[in-house]
Amino acid sequence: MVDVPLDPELPQELEELVSRVLEALKNRTRLLLLYALRLGPHTVSELWRIVEGPRSNTSHHLGVLRNRGLVAAERRGNTVVYSLCYPQVIDAIEILRGVIFDELWRRAALRVPARVVTRPGHRTDGIVTDAADAVTAAEQRLEIRGRRIPPDYRDV
Repeated sequence: MVDVPLDPELPQELEELVSRVLEALKNRTRLLLLYALRLGPHTVSELWRIVEGPRSNTSHHLGVLRNRGLVAAERRGNTVVYSLCYPQVIDAIEILRGVIFDELWRRAALRVPARVVTRPGHRTDGIVTDAADAVTAAEQRLEIRGRRIPPDYRDV
């Protein structure tokens, strides 16, 4: 086994990432605000209607995102318009959503009873013979279409 040294700056950079960015992203409303802003600049009034939350709460969350450098605020007369500073943040969130979906799918496939495997052209004796059979069985059991989260994902 080869020892691969870590960059000596990595621990400090990760601490900064956690304290500045990840703390801001751990709130559902803030994530919704970022998704709304990916389509273009919006005022607080527009944003609170989109996220369906109280206006004061929306302003607070926008302040957190602004203080962390994720959104910018520009005054236009009496109105403040917010915009996304780094669109690649949405790309990073999408990657994490994909990881979560894939993990939930994998766990759901592992929980499928063997007796549900009845894929046409495959063994029909109820034995899961490979990963493809397990995924097919999970799909049959959970009736997943597209990239929806399994309905019992909280039990995973």
